[in-house]
Amino acid sequence: MLENFLFESRHIEHYAHTRGLLDGDHFASKLSSWIAVGCLSVRQVYWATRRYEQKFSPTIHTETFLQHLKVRDFWRYYCLCHGDKVEREYGLLDTPKFTWINNLEIIHRWRIGQTGMPLIDALMRELMTTGYMSNRGRHLCAMYLTLDLR
Repeated sequence: MLENFLFESRHIEHYAHTRGLLDGDHFASKLSSWIAVGCLSVRQVYWATRRYEQKFSPTIHTETFLQHLKVRDFWRYYCLCHGDKVEREYGLLDTPKFTWINNLEIIHRWRIGQTGMPLIDALMRELMTTGYMSNRGRHLCAMYLTLDLR
């Protein structure tokens, strides 16, 4: 997967421009699940990308990719540092900001992609079908759940 992304298909050459897209075959590295389950290490990805840069030269695409790799680890360590405080209803400071609606039917419809919001529904159905959702899609669906559906 990593060798394909970097050296065979060279999809990294468009990463800075395509990383925010919501679908398509080559809009993301799709390495996160491999890293998450330990089949691939961040160190392997980092050094393979540096090897790519030695062969083809550094670009905005490789730097953007490496920056996102670092951001991923920042948030991972942030969560490790703060433990379950990040999972509190109102975050680390535990300061109420919203009045939450606890409607299990609304949550169920969100989970199965039947909210009536076409983009959110399509993203949630993609997740159910493929097990994958783009970073931008994850942000959109999370914001819709928390800010719109409360």
